Amino acid sequence: MPPGIGIVRSLAFTKVATYCSQYNAVYNKLVELDDVPDTIQAYQQNLMVRNIASYVGWADWADVFYLFAQQYNDGGGALINLINPGTFDATLIGGTELTFTSLEGFSRSGINQYIRTHYNLSSDGINYSLNDAMTCCYLRTDAPSLDYLLGTFDGVNGSFILPYNGGGPSSLFRINDNASLTSIAGPVNKGFYLANRTASNAREAFINGISKGSDAQASTAIPDLEMYIMARNNSGSADQYLDGQVSAFGIGGSITGPQSLILTNAIEALMDFNDKGII
Repeated sequence: MPPGIGIVRSLAFTKVATYCSQYNAVYNKLVELDDVPDTIQAYQQNLMVRNIASYVGWADWADVFYLFAQQYNDGGGALINLINPGTFDATLIGGTELTFTSLEGFSRSGINQYIRTHYNLSSDGINYSLNDAMTCCYLRTDAPSLDYLLGTFDGVNGSFILPYNGGGPSSLFRINDNASLTSIAGPVNKGFYLANRTASNAREAFINGISKGSDAQASTAIPDLEMYIMARNNSGSADQYLDGQVSAFGIGGSITGPQSLILTNAIEALMDFNDKGII
């Protein structure tokens, strides 16, 4: 065999993983934390990020985006803020009683457990603002009780999603206002929930990318509180803890109805690839 032929063939048939710039920053952080997903998982995560960045937005849309359904979390990889790793990374309150399940996310196995975002809606907003705001969360399992998927409430104004509100069943949404929007969620209280405000007099609730209700409720104020996940931040104290499993979370500026469906489908495609999807 002539010299060099083996090397040429090796290079020709070696696939080098390349990621979009947005996911490359995430991947580098996962390497730093020693929570590196395998090549197939990284490829699928990159695909999700690339689709969201291309058709919904990235740092120009969201301030915080978590993929709790990471492959590993030994070093905290499932808690990083994908938009800007190292800023507003989440922490678990309640320690080991919050259970991490690979490729699924976090669930609560005790009392008084929730996830802190370290993100104050009033003072930390970049894309999130009074009349241009969005919150969303992927609830993978049923939550058949009056508990909050995410939330803040200062006694008057709130931004929250209550996936189950009893008979119907129905869900309650509020975003920078003092009156709850009721939306019919259907017989199963799980899926991808999104609250959206596009103007001072326009808000809308989405479940699994489909509009479930809109109204002209006026915005009143942004709660000067940190957003909690799997609980409500009630004037600085957590309450109404969620019994359920969360797989992803985002907060930022408002999006359109078609973008809500694209965002839902991008996350669900990753979950479905791992046989963990529920939509």
